[in-house]
Amino acid sequence: MRHLFSFSPGFRSGLRLACFSVFLAVGLWAQGTGVIEGRITNPSTGGVLEHARIAVVGSNVETLSDSDGFYRLNGVTPGIAQLRVFFSGFPTATAAVNVAAGQTVQQDFQLTPLASRASGRPNADGSVVKLDEFVVATS
Repeated sequence: MRHLFSFSPGFRSGLRLACFSVFLAVGLWAQGTGVIEGRITNPSTGGVLEHARIAVVGSNVETLSDSDGFYRLNGVTPGIAQLRVFFSGFPTATAAVNVAAGQTVQQDFQLTPLASRASGRPNADGSVVKLDEFVVATS
């Protein structure tokens, strides 16, 4: 019986070597980066912040926190990574994290709501800051 695809022994060994090289390169790339994970909380309420945006400054690595406030950043270049956390109504938080290849680093953030304009203090219950009245007009 003749096979539909018949390759010479030299071609088959070259194909095996090429496939092995691709798998090896992918494995080495994955080991050449690190992971940062943690949780975003609001100490004013004791709650968590869902959908906070966490980004590694100077890269395309970013994610959103989940419904329990947890996040995970994969593929972080080893070295000191500058993290920035954004959440509407809260000041931006930053941290410098030392990332090692093949390792996972824990970095939690506690974000306190912006100060209320009227009282100058954060709302103790974490409620939305109410703005003063304003008028929108056209000319």
